[in-house]
Amino acid sequence: MNLFARTMFIAVFLFVLSSCGDDTIAPASGGDGGDDNGNGDGAPDLRVAAALSAPDGTEATAGDTILIQIGIANDGDGAAREVAVEFAVPDRFVEVGETAVIHRAGKSVPAADGGFDLAPGDSADVGLLFTAPRFYPDGWIVDPAAAVTFRAAPVDSTAPPHLRIPVPSPVETIGNDGIDFTLVAPGVPEVFVSGSFNNWAPSADEYRLFTAPGGGDLGLMIQAAGAVKYKFILRDPGSGRKEWIGDPRATRLSPDGFGGYNSVAGTPLPAPVTPLAGGVDRTKLVIYELFTWDFSPAGDFEAIRTALTGGAQNLAALGINAIELLPVTGVRPDDFNWGYEPQFYFAPEPDYGSPEQFASLVAEAHANGIAVILDMVFNHVGRGAPLERIDERGERGVFINHDQGDVFGMKQLNWYSDRMRAFFLDCTLFWIERYGIDGFRMDLVDADDYAGYAWWRAEVRRRHPDFFVIGEDFRFPPSNSVTAAGLDAQWGGQHTDDWGGTANNFQQIVMALLEEDTYEGRFGGPPLGSFDAADNPMWAFANVIEPTAGYPSYLNEVKYIVSHDERRLTWEVEQAGSPEAALIGGAAKGKLGAAALLTATGIPMIYMGEEIGAGNYIPQDPTPNKIDWAAGDEGLRAVYANLIRLRLAHPTLASGGIAFFGDQWEVNTGPSQQDKTIAFWRYRTASESGADIVVAMNFDHDTHELDVPFPAPGTWYLFDPEEGSANEVAVEGGSLRVTLPASTARIYLKSTAYLP
Repeated sequence: MNLFARTMFIAVFLFVLSSCGDDTIAPASGGDGGDDNGNGDGAPDLRVAAALSAPDGTEATAGDTILIQIGIANDGDGAAREVAVEFAVPDRFVEVGETAVIHRAGKSVPAADGGFDLAPGDSADVGLLFTAPRFYPDGWIVDPAAAVTFRAAPVDSTAPPHLRIPVPSPVETIGNDGIDFTLVAPGVPEVFVSGSFNNWAPSADEYRLFTAPGGGDLGLMIQAAGAVKYKFILRDPGSGRKEWIGDPRATRLSPDGFGGYNSVAGTPLPAPVTPLAGGVDRTKLVIYELFTWDFSPAGDFEAIRTALTGGAQNLAALGINAIELLPVTGVRPDDFNWGYEPQFYFAPEPDYGSPEQFASLVAEAHANGIAVILDMVFNHVGRGAPLERIDERGERGVFINHDQGDVFGMKQLNWYSDRMRAFFLDCTLFWIERYGIDGFRMDLVDADDYAGYAWWRAEVRRRHPDFFVIGEDFRFPPSNSVTAAGLDAQWGGQHTDDWGGTANNFQQIVMALLEEDTYEGRFGGPPLGSFDAADNPMWAFANVIEPTAGYPSYLNEVKYIVSHDERRLTWEVEQAGSPEAALIGGAAKGKLGAAALLTATGIPMIYMGEEIGAGNYIPQDPTPNKIDWAAGDEGLRAVYANLIRLRLAHPTLASGGIAFFGDQWEVNTGPSQQDKTIAFWRYRTASESGADIVVAMNFDHDTHELDVPFPAPGTWYLFDPEEGSANEVAVEGGSLRVTLPASTARIYLKSTAYLP
């Protein structure tokens, strides 16, 4: 409210708030306003005094609510009529309240709006509360003013009224409904903010961002309410060149109509999502990787939320307990990609849905015991992203590492920069504390950045010790992101052994065995695995399903046959595999692959559609490629569902104990290498003699007889993964002669106690 001045006698006083080098706002001392009109016409003088104070009556600092207080007392014998006070503060200060109280005959009453009378002996306190801006230039002189008017009593008054100043009383800090716009842009000469609040003015001075006290962030507080669309303008004062960018810390985005996004402020985010009850149990973790756009016809968060417990996908019924989403942060809306070219790091991609819809998805997943892992791209940034543009216009190297080469045409981010590390940490904490995210899969962890990742991981673990981090890093232990940077698991699980020309890796070897050929991968290049007996395929298979030497734990490896980076198993078998493999078909090979994946050590992951034998070709360049869920193989899905249930129920499959048996399986001259068969035990006891799961596999296209060793004779149970049941088998002596049809597996259990 304002007690506006009318027309008559006016006294104006100015207060210098800040001209200090330390950017603090010091209270001004009170003083007389002097002659209210100075015209010498004999009208009564009105002398004015006032004071400034911080909320606690001491020095005010940027961002505080400050009180200008006027004390008025009529010590004369005539009345002062229609006393009014009008305050004026600079635009960048925000008025948040005004008070006026009359003290008369020992009582205090609020003054009426529009002016009040002071009889002889009366007094009044009039105050304005305003918020000093968080951001303003060094040495900026601010002059708030107050004007007091009154209509004088008759001229025969012998003692004209005057003002006196009371001791200022403390006031509570009062918030405001303005919006703070902040940007970390060291070295950028000028930054403006523009948006729907100022009709997208290109660079009006009143919307220039200023440095925060003590240096650092740039910022400006603007009185605005509701959903405000905005961008920052980086301006070169010499050339006048302007560049519009989004806010790197925007938490909500809206298409701008020009192939990019506006940032959106002023709209509250959803309430923090409740964390997953009990956290992530890494010993019983089965991850389901999915790409939001291709997962459903709608391609959005809501479709995933629905699919958690229903629809053709019904992930809860499948039995998985974690979903790993390809990047969901903002990218260019006119440039389709999987999200690995990030523009924004704090906001969900609007094509997939709103922050509220994403929060609802996470909450629904947690309610069904399903963790949510986000694929995050902290290695590089999309072309033309705000961080890249700020780095180019300002202090070089704050965000971009100019000593590292581009990856896929994109600049690598600078893990050696304290500001960049702080940005990553803030981003991580935001997704954990706002959306309840349970883990990250870190895309493309560069070995040159291990020290930065180690710092980041330690800082996150200190605040959220159960947060789970997977690193995409194909280096061997002991020099990879787990052993050198402290991440929890490695994507793919790399081994130190060479075979088939390159790394001995689970995905490469298992895919080569299933397609009965040399596996080359979606990106081409040299062979990554081989079915040829001369390449010791069973020896290689044993290497990748057992724990890798050099890792601290068997849980440091995430293993998969297919991810978004590979062609689908069915396509590989039927289109790129041998004629014999193609004749057997993708569904049958998929059942064998499921058995290999879900009886191996480590953390298993399946890619969306793998459980139904989806065979759609995944091109190297991202293009829309939706799954036809109606065309899936339900028998294969049943195998996956029952094997997942067995893995989660049976404590032995949650352990790292594994031992291999067979006639010279470990050398290329043995029959098991020629026949492509292998047998192994799983155990959770101190030694392999306590094994209670026996597995036999035949990767060949012909039927083979195999003497399968058992740790103990007696009754065992042959598990049927299609039915989820088991039948008794009598084992006499130390082994069982087993007939293994082409491309099949047999799983024997010592007890039916853990059947799904």
